[in-house]
Parts: sequence; C-alpha cells; structure tokens
Amino acid sequence: MNKTNMTMKTLVSGTAAFSESENKGKSIGFTPKTSGNKMLRGFGGDAYLTTSPDGRFVVRIRKRDRSKSHVIKQMNHGCLTRTKDNAILLTIKIFHPEENDVAKIIINESWEAAAAYNELIVN
Repeated sequence: MNKTNMTMKTLVSGTAAFSESENKGKSIGFTPKTSGNKMLRGFGGDAYLTTSPDGRFVVRIRKRDRSKSHVIKQMNHGCLTRTKDNAILLTIKIFHPEENDVAKIIINESWEAAAAYNELIVN
C-alpha cells in the first residue's frame, strides 16, 4: 500500500472477466489470486473503467453531486426552489387523470409560486 497525497493505492493481482448482455448491460467480475481476507472495502455506485497504456485497468468511482437547491415553496403539483447557481426553478408535475385541467393547474401553481417568491423578496 502506498499513501501519496492522501490517496491510497493498492495493487491486487487476479483475473478479470467481462460480459455484456442486453438485459443486464456491461459487467466486470474480478477474482483476486489471494483470497481469505478483505484487502479492499466494497463500494457502490457508478464508476469509470479505463485502461492505462501498459494494459492495466483503472477503476475510478464517479462522485455524484447531490442537489444543493433550497425549497422556497412546496405545492400540490410542484415545487419552487432556488438552485445551487442562485436561479429560481418552478417545477410542475401533472399526472394523466388530470389532463383536462392542465391549463388551470399551471396557472394556479404559477400564481402560488409567484406569491411565495414575492413573500421571499419582502422578507
């Protein structure tokens, strides 16, 4: 193990198996030569797999940015939020059974969101 700049690197020898199917997509399995104890902690989530010029595989876990928005007003069919980049976002979601009232719902939700935004500015 080598710790360099707060990065921990571990070299594990073994056999890798690649498979691809329509149902499950691409998958990679790895069987280390030495077994028994856990050399690495497990992880979940998305990762990138690349190959280095000398043929080694490098797996990099992709960190997802979680939403950093602030809810201004929660409504029946949507939400008014202030996003991470300081924009105002109005989201309205209407399900199929209410299709005949779509215009009315959009107008009412927009008025409610506008009132909440005006109250935010005043305070």
